[in-house]
Amino acid sequence: MGEIEGAGGAALSAQPAGYERLRQADAEAARETLREYCDVAADLAAERGGVLLDSKELELLARFAGAHEAASAALAIQAELDRRNAELPLDRILSFRTGVCSGDDAELASALAERAPPGGICVSDAVHDAVKARIPARFDELGEQELAARAEPILVWQMQGSEPRVAARRASRWRLPVAIGALPLLIAGGVGALRLLPTAESGTTPSAPQAERAIPVAEPDAEPLLLALGVSPETATPAARRALLEVFAGRPETALQQAARAARADLGAALPVFAMGLAHRALGELPAAASAFEATLDRDPGLDAARVALIATRVEQGEPELARNAAARLRRDWPTFNAADYAAGLPFADAGERERLVAALRSAGLD
Repeated sequence: MGEIEGAGGAALSAQPAGYERLRQADAEAARETLREYCDVAADLAAERGGVLLDSKELELLARFAGAHEAASAALAIQAELDRRNAELPLDRILSFRTGVCSGDDAELASALAERAPPGGICVSDAVHDAVKARIPARFDELGEQELAARAEPILVWQMQGSEPRVAARRASRWRLPVAIGALPLLIAGGVGALRLLPTAESGTTPSAPQAERAIPVAEPDAEPLLLALGVSPETATPAARRALLEVFAGRPETALQQAARAARADLGAALPVFAMGLAHRALGELPAAASAFEATLDRDPGLDAARVALIATRVEQGEPELARNAAARLRRDWPTFNAADYAAGLPFADAGERERLVAALRSAGLD
């Protein structure tokens, strides 16, 4: 029987497999690994335009502009987690099951993830058709499956990237000579926070590294920027503030990482998702930017700065009618809006970005 999915966009679900077993063996280590892997997955999803949704316990859910972005994120997540698992003892490995479907149907993405093997990816037929010729992956048809999220069976495919799985790599790893002190460095917690972990070969725990001398750095004041965007400073978390400052400082890649962490720490918050949209727009990733701005307005319809950014993005996407209609609604709600004055109040490090914003808004009829 055929598959019926929502129009536009795509949804991804990533679920840990075997977490309860790890938790029973060592609850603290299991939580640490889960937190690290979820942060990694969230960052990789954000880099490809993913917007985190309100997730269930032990599940990461994200929405993407299209099937290609979602499938690419799924492959990147599995490849990176597989790489990290290769550095862990067998009893510490944590794998994820991933599901991808077209549309915004998070329940269907979750159901597909439940059908995937640990470390595997299941995609809907619509996703398979959309990406099979565009990404380096192998697809195996699993036939029509009855899923809890669908009244009728749908055709399901298993997608596998070109990277070798952890079991294949582990065999050669054990043959390598062990050099004392050659321990894997794993990112744990935040950007630049490195923690040394013992390898299975050494069987010993390294001595604690000497603490580096911290040099205090004054953090820029984000309040003027928040007020210019029409955001109450009291509602902005420190992580969201940093993400916005990074965008306007001309560092959108860093802003994406900061915003993804802020979004994960405060699921349902609009400001981190808005910062992700601004970062994607600065990088020229317009579909991802539009998706993020739409998600922002779903969470906070009163955030006019997101409406302004979405109008500019629609113009640059070649959708002038959508942009003009949105601009007319903004003008009704904000009669005194002036594109040049609005942009002048934003602290762009690159004057060209300010000119780009003004030009797009004027094209939509917002002089």
